[in-house]
Amino acid sequence: IPAYWSSFPSSLLRVAKIRSWNALQRSAALCQVEADDAEVRVLPTMNGGTHGDNRGYHALHELAVIVPGDSSDDQLGAAVRSAICHCRST
Repeated sequence: IPAYWSSFPSSLLRVAKIRSWNALQRSAALCQVEADDAEVRVLPTMNGGTHGDNRGYHALHELAVIVPGDSSDDQLGAAVRSAICHCRST
């Protein structure tokens, strides 16, 4: 957790090698993770951008990657990497 939140955005942009927060949002990928005892679902999303009726992230339920609830860390990591490959931008 950053000690000084005001410096956090600029530090993140520097590490990401991106010049603006808007550019970061346009290029970002997001996966949502839902879990219960039976399974873990990793949902890729479509990035609708920062403006317009379709702005924000929208889950792509039909492309969910599902693994058993007792999956290993390696299996969970593979599920997230697979789901990220299905993320889209408009």
